[in-house]
Amino acid sequence: MTLQKLAQLTPGRLGRIVAVDTGAETQNRLAALGLVPGEVIELLRATPNGPYVIAFRQSRLALQWELAQGISVRAL
Repeated sequence: MTLQKLAQLTPGRLGRIVAVDTGAETQNRLAALGLVPGEVIELLRATPNGPYVIAFRQSRLALQWELAQGISVRAL
């Protein structure tokens, strides 16, 4: 499977986080929430400019378009 940005994932698909390329502060905040390389996520909802709603570890999180562009995933 090829690498893509979270913002390119189709709603309903699963993906494994490969990299989080955001600013250090945002990266630390996402890591504290559990969004780290290796984590499997499901994209539940996406709109053209955000938010992107993801599910992981029995939680849901809404991300801005800019954050979704900074997270690289491998579709499963």
